[in-house]
Formats: sequence, C-alpha cells, structure tokens
Amino acid sequence: MRKLIIGTAVCVMLMMTSCDEKREALNDLRDMAKELNENADRMNAEEWEKTIAVYAHLDSVISTNEYTEEELKEIGRLQGECLGHFTKNSVRKIKKGVKKAVSQFQGIMEGFKEAMEEED
Repeated sequence: MRKLIIGTAVCVMLMMTSCDEKREALNDLRDMAKELNENADRMNAEEWEKTIAVYAHLDSVISTNEYTEEELKEIGRLQGECLGHFTKNSVRKIKKGVKKAVSQFQGIMEGFKEAMEEED
C-alpha cells in the first residue's frame, strides 16, 4: 500500500512539473516575442545569440508537451513573430556584409585600374 501511495505521489508531482514546464515555456515565449517587438532594433550580436539559444530551448520544451488547439495557434503566432525578427536581423547582417564587400571590390577595381594604367 505504501508503494502505491508513493508511486501515486511521484506521478502527481511529475504531472504538476510537466504542467508547470508547459505553462512556463508558453509564458517565456510570450515574453520573448514582446521583448523582440520592443527591442529587436537595439540588440547587439551577443544578445541575438543568447535569444536564439533560449528560443531553441523553448522550442524543444514546447515540442515535447501537449497543448490545446487554441494554445497551439498562439504558439504558432508567437513563433512567427520571433522568427520574423530573427529573419530581419539576418537580412540586416547580410546587407552590411554585402555593403562592405561592394566597397572593398570598388577599391580593388580602382587599384587594379591604376596599376594597369601605369607605364613601365
């Protein structure tokens, strides 16, 4: 009988922990989406790396839990917001890289042209 009571208590604790984890992950995703909506334009590279790592963790927790259809819809919307900000940040980084490469290429072409025009 004692084993049954202990086993039941452990199962109840696991269910409560799982429910808390499930709720906490959804709340954390809400907070992340809100934070990105408010501050994404001011985040530095280190903050982006941390945010992406946290998102990946939240995604794995969310994928291992069961949610209602309404919760899943909200999760999808929040994930979409976060992914939209991640994409915007990536596009900004690519634009900066392209701009630097174009400037460097222009310099290379000018230097090449000058070298070719020099008389021996």
